[in-house]
Amino acid sequence: AHNAGFNVEEDLSVTDTRTSRTFAEQAARQAQAQALAGDIRQRATQLIGVEHEVAAKIATATAPLNTVGFHEPPIAPSLPTPVPHNEKPQIHAVDRSWKQDPPSPMPGDPKDMTAVQARAAWDAVNADIARYNARCGRTFVL
Repeated sequence: AHNAGFNVEEDLSVTDTRTSRTFAEQAARQAQAQALAGDIRQRATQLIGVEHEVAAKIATATAPLNTVGFHEPPIAPSLPTPVPHNEKPQIHAVDRSWKQDPPSPMPGDPKDMTAVQARAAWDAVNADIARYNARCGRTFVL
């Protein structure tokens, strides 16, 4: 619908973004908008059906987990904080990126190192330089 120049609202209604020059063109665009809206609603209904089907399968598959216990004293349940509900359907964007590992911790302050730790760190730096020189074919002396 968007590629054809229509806006799809949150309630799945379709509106034309273009102005028609003739009545015939306007009637054709209106018919196209109605057809697209019907198709979108049908697909949304199918999606809801699939969602219910998947939810039922998940509930069936995880039912045996209801008997698993950890032998800990129960915690008194707390009431959830009510969230105001807007009766108008809403669409929310989804971030489909993966979170990466957290950054490596910063190395300790060299002033706080023992002599053995400082020597090991110095040897590690020299080993990194040697690996770099071997890979690049250039000699780099520190």
